[in-house]
Amino acid sequence: MTPPPAGTSRSSSATGSSAISLYRRKGTLPAADGLEGSRAWWWEATIDRWENARELHWCRECEHGFVAVLGLKEHITRVHGR
Repeated sequence: MTPPPAGTSRSSSATGSSAISLYRRKGTLPAADGLEGSRAWWWEATIDRWENARELHWCRECEHGFVAVLGLKEHITRVHGR
């Protein structure tokens, strides 16, 4: 059985769906594994390999991961009010 592809709204991603969408727009994500119409999708294993290959910066309060320290700082300010 073939596993389902992960779209940009993959909820199991440690980086979160909004971060995945942002990284896709910035060209940070790996090439899409396929397209459904004009919407790109990735196999879950592709995203897992991408996450494991990057040095993510983790929020200690909610365990979301960020590619850039600036993204983590902005998250802490907006989400956790610090």
